[in-house]
Amino acid sequence: MRLAATILVLTALAGGLQNPSTQGSGTARPLVRFVEEVWNKGDYSVIPQVIAPGARVHYRDFTSSEAEGIVKSWRAAFPDFHFTIEEIIVQDDRVAARLPFTGTWQGEFWGHAPTGKHISVTETLVCHVKNGQLSECWEDWDEYGMRMQLGLIPASK
Repeated sequence: MRLAATILVLTALAGGLQNPSTQGSGTARPLVRFVEEVWNKGDYSVIPQVIAPGARVHYRDFTSSEAEGIVKSWRAAFPDFHFTIEEIIVQDDRVAARLPFTGTWQGEFWGHAPTGKHISVTETLVCHVKNGQLSECWEDWDEYGMRMQLGLIPASK
């Protein structure tokens, strides 16, 4: 398997990328916009611009048509929800990112009443980009750790 000659790495500076909306190659832009504009700011009008019709996210296995509802449910449960883009790696039509997120549980979430507890969770996302849009992504985040932080499961000893 041939590796691309150039791999672009954007590393966090002082708590996050400086002006992430303009940093990186064209391959990184749809991911950066999805994180910054949709997740962090709640601008759902951006979704059709950055996610291809029929795109799939592998973790809970949702499609592009479900993206808005998922983001809205998280933002309703954690009104101060925020991703920090710590690192982005681009190779050809792929973009990978370390995206820890934080928030305070203020609304119903997964059938549970809020407790006001704060979360700090690690996440990694790897996506394929076609025609300037995210076409397929693999998401990996510390759901177990988040459930412990929320008090939904006891911490292991």
